[in-house]
Amino acid sequence: MPYIRNKYKVRLDAAGNAMTGFSFGGLISTQICYNNPEVFGLCGPMSPAYWPNTHEVFANVLNGPKKDLKFYVDWGSYEFDLATDGRVLVQNLISKGYEDVAWNEWHEGHSWGNWYAHLDNVLEHFDMVVGVDKEEALPQQFALLQNYPNPFNPSTTFRYSIPTQSKVVIKVYDILGKEIATLMNEDKSVGTYELTWNAENLPSGVYFYQLKSGDFIDTKKMILLK
Repeated sequence: MPYIRNKYKVRLDAAGNAMTGFSFGGLISTQICYNNPEVFGLCGPMSPAYWPNTHEVFANVLNGPKKDLKFYVDWGSYEFDLATDGRVLVQNLISKGYEDVAWNEWHEGHSWGNWYAHLDNVLEHFDMVVGVDKEEALPQQFALLQNYPNPFNPSTTFRYSIPTQSKVVIKVYDILGKEIATLMNEDKSVGTYELTWNAENLPSGVYFYQLKSGDFIDTKKMILLK
């Protein structure tokens, strides 16, 4: 950073300095930002590979004190272990009181194409939090993301996107296909939404949640563990 500051005209405050990286770069970005929040106030790990040294960096962030950091976390759902770590990280950051945590889970693999395609999401989010006015990007297609946390007990959150104003129906089914609950049945405008479901009165097991909107239908599996 001293070299960069001597060579280029950059902001000197931590709120203007971001670090992002992919896979092991995501691990390193997390470690450097968490250990040096006075230098890097914006942390953008993408598909972070937290497994080295028995999840040491991951555990330090989850179990250590809250730092003056803002996070954007991004991962692909096809890499199950990394996706699970991403969901747990986001959930714990929010529960620890981090005020600006954004995240995205994509139906992609652990690949350069996935990271490169979504790098702008990191930059756009951090532009917003450092004071650059920008209209929120509207979704271009229907999407139902994997619930988080998963497995869960007893609450979990669903995230979905609607590209056109339409009626949205979200239902939960048990493993035999019996309808358990209707969580949503109303018109929604264009946007990305979150919905939390509490299953405290249900037994442990495999359940499915389904979103229907127009011709779009998607169903995903979740696990309730008590």
